[in-house]
Amino acid sequence: MLDKVKELLSAKKGSWEQSGGKPELQVAVCALLLEMAHVDYDYHPAERDTIIALLQERFALSGEDTAELMQIAEAGRVKFPELAPFIYVINAAYSSEDKRDLLVMLWQVILADKRFDSYEELLMRKLGPMLEVDQATMEEVRQLALDDVEKLNPPQD
Repeated sequence: MLDKVKELLSAKKGSWEQSGGKPELQVAVCALLLEMAHVDYDYHPAERDTIIALLQERFALSGEDTAELMQIAEAGRVKFPELAPFIYVINAAYSSEDKRDLLVMLWQVILADKRFDSYEELLMRKLGPMLEVDQATMEEVRQLALDDVEKLNPPQD
């Protein structure tokens, strides 16, 4: 499966390969973030901006490198819609704590457009077992994300 991801990288290699980890891992993380943004069939500009910010922070990328990474990951996401090659790369490289951080990033993408729909919920439920994350951790990260949203948007009286 790693060969499928490497195939995506063979045509185009930029300086982002040298920053923040292996290029395969960067593509895999980006592909999951993009999949979450697209799963509800509404790729909102706030989701795109959130993904850009998350990638730049996580991998210390420039704007140009982030754009290139997103193009490669988007092509991979379309080519491999089952996500298995990306999950394989993440599971091979990430610790439990790294996976927890990734789940937080996914929740940030979900909540960027101020909506949480059933397609996003379904994908999160699917990703938990695929990423080998237990249900307690999934629920903990979900609750933290929802609590953060409530803090940012308190109920109006």
